Amino acid sequence: MRKLTGFLILAFALVPMTANAQTAAASDTKSNSGWVDFGVRGTSMTGDGARYERYRDLGDGLFLETFRWRAETGGWFIDMGADHAGRTDQRYTGRFVRPGQFKGWATWDQIPMLLSRTTRTPFSKVGANEFRLDDAIQLQLQSTSSALRPAALLTLVNGSPAFELKSKRHSAEGGFELLAIKDLSFKMNVKRTTREGAQPYGMSFGHGQVVEYAAPLDHTLTDFDASAELERGRVLLRAGYAGSWFTNGVTSTLVDNPLRATDIAGTASAGRQSLPVSSNRLGVNGMISIKMPKKSRLTAYAAVSTLKDDNGQVLPQTSNSAVLALAGPTDRATISGEARTTAMTASFVSRPSEYVNVNLRYRYFDYDNRIPEYHQTLRVSYDGNVATRDVHSEPFGVKRQTMEADLQFTPKGPASMTFGVSRIEEDRTHRIFESTVDNAFRIKLDTLSTGLVSVRATYEYAQKRGEGFDVAILTGASEQPGMRHFDLAERNRNRFTLLGSFMPVVNWAFNVSTAIGRDDYLNSEFGLRDNNHNVYSAGIEGSPSDTFNVGLSYAYEDYNSLQRSRQANPGAQTLDPSRNWATDAGDKVHSVMANMDILKVAEKLDIFLRYDYNRTRATYEYITGAVTDRTLPEEVIVPTTLPQPVALPEVKSDLTRGSVDAIYNINKHISLGVSYWYDKYDVEDFTLDANAQNAVVTGNNILLYYTYAPYKAHTTWGRLIVKW
Repeated sequence: MRKLTGFLILAFALVPMTANAQTAAASDTKSNSGWVDFGVRGTSMTGDGARYERYRDLGDGLFLETFRWRAETGGWFIDMGADHAGRTDQRYTGRFVRPGQFKGWATWDQIPMLLSRTTRTPFSKVGANEFRLDDAIQLQLQSTSSALRPAALLTLVNGSPAFELKSKRHSAEGGFELLAIKDLSFKMNVKRTTREGAQPYGMSFGHGQVVEYAAPLDHTLTDFDASAELERGRVLLRAGYAGSWFTNGVTSTLVDNPLRATDIAGTASAGRQSLPVSSNRLGVNGMISIKMPKKSRLTAYAAVSTLKDDNGQVLPQTSNSAVLALAGPTDRATISGEARTTAMTASFVSRPSEYVNVNLRYRYFDYDNRIPEYHQTLRVSYDGNVATRDVHSEPFGVKRQTMEADLQFTPKGPASMTFGVSRIEEDRTHRIFESTVDNAFRIKLDTLSTGLVSVRATYEYAQKRGEGFDVAILTGASEQPGMRHFDLAERNRNRFTLLGSFMPVVNWAFNVSTAIGRDDYLNSEFGLRDNNHNVYSAGIEGSPSDTFNVGLSYAYEDYNSLQRSRQANPGAQTLDPSRNWATDAGDKVHSVMANMDILKVAEKLDIFLRYDYNRTRATYEYITGAVTDRTLPEEVIVPTTLPQPVALPEVKSDLTRGSVDAIYNINKHISLGVSYWYDKYDVEDFTLDANAQNAVVTGNNILLYYTYAPYKAHTTWGRLIVKW
C-alpha cells in the first residue's frame, strides 16, 4: 500500500504535465536527445561485504545504470532520468518546464541500508513487536550459575541462525511552480517517505545486563509545503503553509529476559520498551523583502508551527506481573505531547560603495515545550522492585537569538578584508545553566584571482559563558558537582582555515588547505576538557594536453580530545579526588587520492583511472596519577588510589579503492565500455572486530553479533552506451 501511494504521488505530479506536453503537434519538436548506459555486472567478495554495499545494490546480472532523455516540444522542455533502474537503489526523476509559465518535477528514490550479514540473535519475533525466547531456554539459563552463564549465553548466540540486518527507505516527491499572472506565482511540493526493516536496539534488565534485538522499523513521513509569492516594484511578498506527519506502526516492544523464566518481585521475565510515537507538525510562514537605495535589500521571515503527538500512550511502569499492581496507575493515559516553535530571521545587505559591503543578520528561535508535567509517586526501575519516589518530568525548552554582522572592504587591489562579529544567546529550561552567551570575532582575507595566486584565510575567536548555574541539577542526578555538559560548558575557541591555489603555468594548479581548531572547556572539572583538530591537505592537478588530465592529493587529519571522570559510587567516594581518571583520545587519518584521464587513444578509446586510500588510527589512553585538590584552603597534591590502567589496543582501519573505466567509441551514437572496481577494507577494533566476537556475551549481555569485518570486493562491468 505504501509503495502504491508513492507511485500515485509520482503519477499525480507527472500526468497533467505530460498531457499538456503531448498536446503540441509532433512537428513542433525542436530537439530530442539522450543516452542510456546498460549491460552486465558481476561482483565477488570475500569477508563481510555489508559495508561495501551499505547504501547501494551491486548484485550480479543485468543493469541499467543510467538513462537520460531531453526533449523540447511545443514550448515545453522535458527532462527524464533513471539511475540503477530495477535495483533496490533505483532512482527516477522527471522535470517539465514551460519557461515563464510552469515548472513541474517528480522523483522516486529508493535507499537500501545493509548494516550486517553476520547478525545473530536467539530471539524469535512474535507478531509486530514481541521478541521471545523458548520458555525452556529461559528456565535453563535461570538455573545456570553466574560463573557458567557467559559461556551458556555465547553458545546460545552462536547456535542462532545468521540473518541480514537491513532496512529500506522509499521516497516519492512531486511538485510544481505556476506563474498564474505577472508577478504572482504559486509553488507546492509533496514528499512521502517510508522506512521498513530493522535496526539495533538495546534494553537493560538492570544489574549490568543488556540485551540487543532487531527493533522493527515501520515509519511513514509525509511533508507538504505550499506558498504564494507576489512581487510588486521593490517589494517581494511570500506566504506559505507547511505540514509534516510522522506515523510509526510500532511504538513499543516486549523483549524476554534471558535469565528469568517467571516474574518475581526483583526481576521481570520480560521488559517493555517505548519507541517514537506518531506526531505531526503544522505551521504557517511569511516573508517580505524590500529593495532599497544604495544597492541594499532588507528581508524579514517568520514562521510559527505547532507540534503534537498522535495520542501516544503512556506505557505502564512495568511489565512485571509480580509488582504491576503495587506500582499503581500512571499520572495520565496519553503523553499529551505538544510544543510550539517560533522562528524569525531578518537580514540587511548593502553595497553603499564599490569598496564596502555590509551584511547584517538576526535569527530568533523559540521551542516552547507545552507538555503537561508528568507526576508519579511510585517508581519501578528495570521492571524490579517498587520504590516510593517523587518522579516528575522536565519539559525542556530553548530560546535562541543569533546576531551577526560582517563588514567587507574591497580596496583597489588584489585583496579584500572582512571583519565579522556574532553573538548567540540561549535560554534553556531544566539545564545546569539558565542561559549561555557565545560571542565570536572573525577576520577573513580573500585575494582576488589574478591567474596566479588565490587565497582565502579565516580566523575566528569565540567565548561561551553561562549564567544561572544550578549545581543541584547535577547532584540531584547523582552527577559530580564539577561536571559540565559540553553543549553548555563555558569554552574558549580558536579556529583558523586557509584555502590556497597557485597556478605557475597554464593548465597546472597547486592547491593547499589547512584547518586548525582549539576548544578549551576551561571550567569543566569533569566531562569534555578540550577538543583539538589539525587538518592539512595539498594537491596538484593539470592538463598537459587536451587528451591528458592528471591529479594527485594528500590529506592529513589529527583529532584529539581529553575527558575527565571520577571512579566513585554515591557516598564518601564521590568527593575523593584520588579516584580521578581521564581518557585521552586521538584519531589520525591519512588520505591519498589520484586520478588520470587519457582521452582519444587512437581517436576511439577513453581511459579513466581513480585511486583512493584512507588509513585511520585511533588511540584511547586511560590516565591516572596525582591530582591537585583545590577544595581545601591550601592546594594539596593527592596521589591516586586507582590501579594502573590496562592500555587498550590501537584501533586500525585501512580502506583502498581503485577503479578503471575504458570507453571505446564505435561512432557518435554507440560506445562499448568495461569497468573494474576494487575495494579492500582491513580493520582491527577491540570492540566489534572478529577477534572481539566472544565479547558479544560479556557477563549477562547478549549483543546482535554485527561486527566490523574486513572484506575484499571486485566488481566488473560490461556496458553498452547508446546516444541519440
